[in-house]
Amino acid sequence: MKGILSDLRGRALELGGKAVGKLLEDPVRAERVAAAVGAVQHGKKRVEVAQGQVLNAMGFAHAGEYKELRRRISAARRQAQAILEKLERLG
Repeated sequence: MKGILSDLRGRALELGGKAVGKLLEDPVRAERVAAAVGAVQHGKKRVEVAQGQVLNAMGFAHAGEYKELRRRISAARRQAQAILEKLERLG
């Protein structure tokens, strides 16, 4: 069963790649697609900023704050691990 799904997935990716290649062969169409993708990315960023402002106004943390917190916790864990390793070598 996994083999069939894997083959089907591979064939779908192959056909999808060919379709995108055909779609982007025309430079004008490729430029339009790129502009549309850029507009979507810009819109997504604006929504994320607005969402963060709303969450902050309501007293909640937004995704960026959680990401920063995870980064800082990871750094603290690495520092704690390094300290423990030094202590083990000393004693």
